[in-house]
Amino acid sequence: MSRTQRHSPAVFFLNLIYFVTIGYIGADPAAGQLIAHLNTDEKVDAAIEELVTSLKGQQIKVHGEHYGSFADEMAGHHAGGVTALATYSLLKSGVPWHDDSIKAAVEYLSNHPLPGTYSRAMRAGVWAHLVQHAGSEEMRRTAKRFLQRDTEWLVRAMKSDGFYGYDIEGLGGDHSCSQFAVYGAWAAQDAGMEIQINYWEKVAKHWLE
Repeated sequence: MSRTQRHSPAVFFLNLIYFVTIGYIGADPAAGQLIAHLNTDEKVDAAIEELVTSLKGQQIKVHGEHYGSFADEMAGHHAGGVTALATYSLLKSGVPWHDDSIKAAVEYLSNHPLPGTYSRAMRAGVWAHLVQHAGSEEMRRTAKRFLQRDTEWLVRAMKSDGFYGYDIEGLGGDHSCSQFAVYGAWAAQDAGMEIQINYWEKVAKHWLE
C-alpha cells in the first residue's frame, strides 16, 4: 500500500481536526501550515499528533456541568455539536476509547440531550465508532444503547421529502444539516442498527432526483 493510500483517510481527518480546532475553538492558526507540507508518512503522523494535542487542550476538565465538553461549545439547536465533532475527530485520529479525553467526552455526551440535527448526527458517529472499536464489552453495550436512541431520532426527524431541518420539529434546514444527518444514519447502520429501506429510498430520491 502506498503512503498516499495509507494516509488518505488520515489526511481527511487531519483536515477535520484542523476545521474543529481552528474554526470552532481557536487553536493556534499556525498549525494549519502543517497541512500544506504533508509529503511523508512521518509528517502526517506528526501533524495529526500535534493537532490532537491542541484539541485535547481545549477540553474542559473541571468537574461540573460542562466537564468533558470542549471550549466554545454552542447553544440552541447546535448545543453539543462542538463536543460531538471534536470527540469524533479524536477517535478517528487514533485516540483510543479508554483515553481520559474520550471518557470525559462520552460522559458529557451521554448526559446531554443534544436538540439539533448536526449534533445528533455527529454524536451518532461517536457511538457507532465505539460500538465497532471499543475494547470493553460494557462500553460497546452502552454505546449501542445510545446509538439506538440517536438513530431513532434521526429517522423520525427526516421530512417526507428526505430533507432535514435543524431540529426534530423540522425547523429551517438545508443540505448541510441534511447530509450530516444522513451520515449519522449511515454510520449507525454500518454499526449494526436496523434502518428501514424506505428511509434510504427517501434519501436517494432527495439527493439523486
